[in-house]
Amino acid sequence: MGIGVAGLVGALTGAVIAAIGIVVTVVEGRRTRRNAAFSVHRDLWWQRWSWVADRALSADVTERERAALMAQALMSRSWVTTTTSGLKRRSRASTNRPHTGSRTKRSRTMISDIDDREFKRRLDRMERNYPSLLADPHCGPLLRAEGGPERLAAARREWREREERARARRLRWEASVGEG
Repeated sequence: MGIGVAGLVGALTGAVIAAIGIVVTVVEGRRTRRNAAFSVHRDLWWQRWSWVADRALSADVTERERAALMAQALMSRSWVTTTTSGLKRRSRASTNRPHTGSRTKRSRTMISDIDDREFKRRLDRMERNYPSLLADPHCGPLLRAEGGPERLAAARREWREREERARARRLRWEASVGEG
Protein backbone atom coordinates (compact mmCIF):
# COMPACT_ATOMS: atom_id res chain seq x y z
CA MET A 1 0.00 0.00 0.00
CA GLY A 2 2.94 2.39 0.62
CA ILE A 3 4.05 2.10 -2.96
CA GLY A 4 0.55 2.94 -4.24
CA VAL A 5 0.35 6.08 -2.07
CA ALA A 6 3.85 7.13 -3.13
CA GLY A 7 2.85 6.62 -6.79
CA LEU A 8 -0.31 8.65 -6.27
CA VAL A 9 1.59 11.48 -4.57
CA GLY A 10 4.15 11.42 -7.38
CA ALA A 11 1.43 11.52 -10.04
CA LEU A 12 -0.36 14.41 -8.31
CA THR A 13 2.90 16.31 -7.92
CA GLY A 14 3.66 15.78 -11.61
CA ALA A 15 0.15 16.99 -12.57
CA VAL A 16 0.52 20.12 -10.42
CA ILE A 17 3.93 20.86 -11.92
CA ALA A 18 2.52 20.35 -15.44
CA ALA A 19 -0.41 22.69 -14.67
CA ILE A 20 1.98 25.32 -13.33
CA GLY A 21 4.09 24.90 -16.48
CA ILE A 22 1.04 25.47 -18.69
CA VAL A 23 0.03 28.60 -16.76
CA VAL A 24 3.57 30.00 -16.94
CA THR A 25 3.74 29.24 -20.68
CA VAL A 26 0.41 31.00 -21.36
CA VAL A 27 1.37 34.07 -19.29
CA GLU A 28 4.79 34.28 -20.93
CA GLY A 29 3.24 33.87 -24.40
CA ARG A 30 0.82 36.74 -23.77
CA ARG A 31 3.60 38.96 -22.51
CA THR A 32 5.76 38.12 -25.52
CA ARG A 33 2.92 38.87 -27.97
CA ARG A 34 2.18 42.18 -26.22
CA ASN A 35 5.86 43.17 -26.38
CA ALA A 36 6.08 42.17 -30.03
CA ALA A 37 2.99 44.24 -30.87
CA PHE A 38 4.45 47.23 -29.03
CA SER A 39 7.76 46.77 -30.84
CA VAL A 40 6.02 46.74 -34.23
CA HIS A 41 3.98 49.82 -33.27
CA ARG A 42 7.11 51.64 -32.14
CA ASP A 43 8.94 50.72 -35.37
CA LEU A 44 6.06 51.98 -37.53
CA TRP A 45 5.88 55.18 -35.48
CA TRP A 46 9.62 55.68 -35.96
CA GLN A 47 9.44 55.01 -39.72
CA ARG A 48 6.61 57.49 -40.19
CA TRP A 49 8.27 60.27 -38.21
CA SER A 50 11.57 59.58 -39.97
CA TRP A 51 9.74 59.99 -43.27
CA VAL A 52 8.31 63.32 -42.06
CA ALA A 53 11.67 64.56 -40.77
CA ASP A 54 13.45 63.58 -43.98
CA ARG A 55 10.98 65.48 -46.15
CA ALA A 56 10.64 68.44 -43.76
CA LEU A 57 14.35 69.13 -44.20
CA SER A 58 14.20 68.81 -47.99
CA ALA A 59 15.09 71.74 -50.24
CA ASP A 60 11.97 71.02 -52.31
CA VAL A 61 8.94 73.06 -51.21
CA THR A 62 6.53 70.33 -52.30
CA GLU A 63 8.30 67.78 -50.11
CA ARG A 64 8.13 70.15 -47.12
CA GLU A 65 4.40 70.64 -47.71
CA ARG A 66 3.90 66.88 -47.79
CA ALA A 67 5.82 66.56 -44.54
CA ALA A 68 3.61 69.19 -42.91
CA LEU A 69 0.45 67.39 -44.03
CA MET A 70 1.78 64.06 -42.81
CA ALA A 71 2.88 65.50 -39.45
CA GLN A 72 -0.62 66.87 -38.98
CA ALA A 73 -2.06 63.45 -39.87
CA LEU A 74 0.26 61.70 -37.41
CA MET A 75 -0.60 64.09 -34.60
CA SER A 76 -4.33 63.53 -35.05
CA ARG A 77 -4.12 59.75 -34.55
CA SER A 78 -5.87 58.29 -31.52
CA TRP A 79 -2.69 56.55 -30.37
CA VAL A 80 -0.78 59.80 -29.90
CA THR A 81 0.15 60.03 -26.24
CA THR A 82 -1.46 62.53 -23.90
CA THR A 83 1.84 64.40 -23.54
CA THR A 84 1.43 65.58 -27.14
CA SER A 85 -2.15 66.77 -26.76
CA GLY A 86 -1.08 70.43 -26.65
CA LEU A 87 0.71 69.98 -29.95
CA LYS A 88 -2.32 68.20 -31.32
CA ARG A 89 -4.58 71.15 -30.52
CA ARG A 90 -2.16 73.59 -32.16
CA SER A 91 -1.85 71.48 -35.29
CA ARG A 92 -5.63 71.29 -35.73
CA ALA A 93 -5.86 75.08 -35.61
CA SER A 94 -3.80 75.33 -38.79
CA THR A 95 -5.52 72.66 -40.87
CA ASN A 96 -7.01 73.12 -44.31
CA ARG A 97 -10.46 72.13 -43.11
CA PRO A 98 -13.29 74.52 -43.85
CA HIS A 99 -14.39 76.66 -40.95
CA THR A 100 -17.52 75.17 -39.36
CA GLY A 101 -17.89 77.38 -36.31
CA SER A 102 -20.11 80.39 -35.91
CA ARG A 103 -19.79 82.84 -38.76
CA THR A 104 -19.26 86.51 -38.33
CA LYS A 105 -20.98 89.17 -40.40
CA ARG A 106 -17.85 89.52 -42.53
CA SER A 107 -17.63 85.81 -43.32
CA ARG A 108 -21.23 85.37 -44.52
CA THR A 109 -20.03 85.88 -48.08
CA MET A 110 -17.57 82.99 -47.76
CA ILE A 111 -17.77 79.47 -46.43
CA SER A 112 -14.60 79.86 -44.38
CA ASP A 113 -12.79 82.91 -43.03
CA ILE A 114 -9.89 82.58 -45.47
CA ASP A 115 -9.85 84.92 -48.46
CA ASP A 116 -10.24 83.42 -51.93
CA ARG A 117 -6.59 83.70 -52.96
CA GLU A 118 -5.30 82.00 -49.82
CA PHE A 119 -7.97 79.30 -50.08
CA LYS A 120 -7.09 78.63 -53.73
CA ARG A 121 -3.40 78.40 -52.81
CA ARG A 122 -4.20 75.84 -50.12
CA LEU A 123 -6.48 73.88 -52.44
CA ASP A 124 -3.77 73.80 -55.12
CA ARG A 125 -1.29 72.53 -52.53
CA MET A 126 -3.74 69.80 -51.47
CA GLU A 127 -4.39 68.84 -55.11
CA ARG A 128 -0.65 68.60 -55.73
CA ASN A 129 0.30 66.67 -52.56
CA TYR A 130 -2.61 64.40 -51.66
CA PRO A 131 -2.30 61.94 -54.58
CA SER A 132 1.32 61.12 -53.78
CA LEU A 133 0.64 60.99 -50.04
CA LEU A 134 -2.31 58.66 -50.54
CA ALA A 135 -0.17 56.41 -52.75
CA ASP A 136 2.60 56.20 -50.12
CA PRO A 137 2.49 52.93 -48.11
CA HIS A 138 3.21 54.71 -44.81
CA CYS A 139 1.22 57.91 -45.24
CA GLY A 140 -1.71 56.67 -47.29
CA PRO A 141 -3.46 54.63 -44.59
CA LEU A 142 -3.09 57.43 -42.04
CA LEU A 143 -4.33 60.11 -44.40
CA ARG A 144 -7.31 57.95 -45.41
CA ALA A 145 -8.13 57.20 -41.77
CA GLU A 146 -8.00 60.90 -40.98
CA GLY A 147 -10.40 61.67 -43.83
CA GLY A 148 -7.95 63.18 -46.29
CA PRO A 149 -9.93 62.31 -49.46
CA GLU A 150 -13.11 63.67 -47.87
CA ARG A 151 -11.30 66.85 -46.81
CA LEU A 152 -10.03 67.31 -50.37
CA ALA A 153 -13.55 66.78 -51.76
CA ALA A 154 -14.93 69.31 -49.23
CA ALA A 155 -12.29 71.85 -50.26
CA ARG A 156 -13.17 71.32 -53.93
CA ARG A 157 -16.87 71.86 -53.13
CA GLU A 158 -16.04 74.99 -51.19
CA TRP A 159 -13.98 76.33 -54.09
CA ARG A 160 -16.90 75.74 -56.49
CA GLU A 161 -19.19 77.57 -54.05
CA ARG A 162 -16.72 80.44 -53.81
CA GLU A 163 -16.58 80.68 -57.61
CA GLU A 164 -20.39 80.72 -57.79
CA ARG A 165 -20.59 83.47 -55.18
CA ALA A 166 -17.92 85.52 -56.96
CA ARG A 167 -19.81 85.10 -60.23
CA ALA A 168 -23.06 86.23 -58.55
CA ARG A 169 -21.30 89.28 -57.07
CA ARG A 170 -19.89 90.14 -60.50
CA LEU A 171 -23.33 89.83 -62.10
CA ARG A 172 -24.89 92.03 -59.39
CA TRP A 173 -22.17 94.63 -59.92
CA GLU A 174 -22.62 94.56 -63.70
CA ALA A 175 -26.37 94.93 -63.26
CA SER A 176 -25.95 97.87 -60.89
CA VAL A 177 -23.49 99.58 -63.28
CA GLY A 178 -25.80 98.96 -66.24
CA GLU A 179 -28.79 100.47 -64.43
CA GLY A 180 -27.12 103.54 -63.14
